[in-house]
Amino acid sequence: TADTEKVKAVTAELQKNYYSQPQSLLLLIEIAVSHNDAGIRQLASVQAQRITAKHWLKVNDDQRNVARKHLIESAVNDPTTNGRHSKCRLLARAISIDLDNKDAAGQACVEQLLSLVSQESTAAREVGSFTLYAILDEDPTNFSEQVPQLLNILKSTIQDPASVDVRLNSVKAIGSLLMLVDPEDDAESLAAIHFFVQPIVQILKDAVQAEADEQYKVIFEIFQNFLAYDPAFLAPHLKDLIQFMIDLAANTNAEDEARSQALSFLGQCARYRRMKIQAMKDMGAQLMIKSMQILTEVEDEADPDDTSPAKTALSLIDQLASDLPPRQVIVPLLETFPQYAQHQDPGHRKAAILALGTAAEG
Repeated sequence: TADTEKVKAVTAELQKNYYSQPQSLLLLIEIAVSHNDAGIRQLASVQAQRITAKHWLKVNDDQRNVARKHLIESAVNDPTTNGRHSKCRLLARAISIDLDNKDAAGQACVEQLLSLVSQESTAAREVGSFTLYAILDEDPTNFSEQVPQLLNILKSTIQDPASVDVRLNSVKAIGSLLMLVDPEDDAESLAAIHFFVQPIVQILKDAVQAEADEQYKVIFEIFQNFLAYDPAFLAPHLKDLIQFMIDLAANTNAEDEARSQALSFLGQCARYRRMKIQAMKDMGAQLMIKSMQILTEVEDEADPDDTSPAKTALSLIDQLASDLPPRQVIVPLLETFPQYAQHQDPGHRKAAILALGTAAEG
């Protein structure tokens, strides 16, 4: 359309004659922190992020100091989560560039952000914790010397009494720090990682209870990171965590998405921690029997993109049959099979046939 062409022409003009100038970054930051329209502030933040890598170091030191200060103040005072987060992301990108260039002002800004997380103002704690996560998300390696200090700060922020956001930002920051922890060389950081497991489970419980799927999806992803990076991270809590996930997966009062995510996590455990599960008394059998119970919910019209608990339970049965010894999974399946196969509910009969067929393939 004519309007689309007009927008393209204006955009091309801006890219060529405006965004190519370092001063455009400062002007966008000024709009992001001072414009009275929230939508325009948001747009300016996002556009500024795109050109920060290109222009930040071309701006003089004084102007960079003012920009950092204004972004922090504006983020703390922004009433909208999106507006706050986009300014924090912009600030994080700038600080990450400072840290890459060993700029002392960038490190000083990090210290200022870390002091925000212990302030009385909830907004200040949210900005401090989210920006810390966002800087780690840009490049965690800038913090390889500060891991114990950051983990120590996160021990208190993950239990923030007033703000779900601060707790969730803390979980995300921990997820980004995991890759910097070497369990064999750093017992102090490993102990901190072990400490975090129970608070993270509590945050997950709260999110599932509140049916806050955006929150619990983040936490499941972090637990996948725990599994992927090093066996030592979950070691003392693995059995309890597996039990928690089994109970969540079987809980028909929880949202389907949360139950399916729990089953996916159990599938990853069967794959990556098979020896640990084999050593847990009756755990393989419990996983199989609970999966069959969930499988009874299977619908007749199966959608190929279906991620329902029943469909995910079937994938877990396949994983169990592939990765665990037959005595731990096939024997319990065969013992349960007759009561399911003769059950008056067609869901149970169908579950019996599907489970047996899938396990036989595995």
